[in-house]
Amino acid sequence: MVIQLSPAARAEILRFNRHCTHPPHRVRLGVQAGGCAGLHYTLEFNATTSPEDPTTPPNVQYDKDGIQILVDPALSSYIGQLSLDYVEDLTGGTFRFENSKAAQVCNCGQSFAL
Repeated sequence: MVIQLSPAARAEILRFNRHCTHPPHRVRLGVQAGGCAGLHYTLEFNATTSPEDPTTPPNVQYDKDGIQILVDPALSSYIGQLSLDYVEDLTGGTFRFENSKAAQVCNCGQSFAL
């Protein structure tokens, strides 16, 4: 599994952590059913641990540029070649997910299919 962070995504995650009362937050990447193409990515910041915390085996933790990224290995086929970017426009900022393994991406860019 390869996860790439753009410089903008890395900067936004670090900025978020600097402004939190209990950093560093871990970034949890996930996939849920929904959207025009059938699946969409989830991104969650979480500093707490729980029995379901993906830092325990068989879950995977990546340390990418000083940022902890947590991924359930069952999602590896969905997250395999993921690039995470952060963009800002007139409506605000958002994280963008790009996966070279996606066979279809909806027009809004928020959902995909493999």
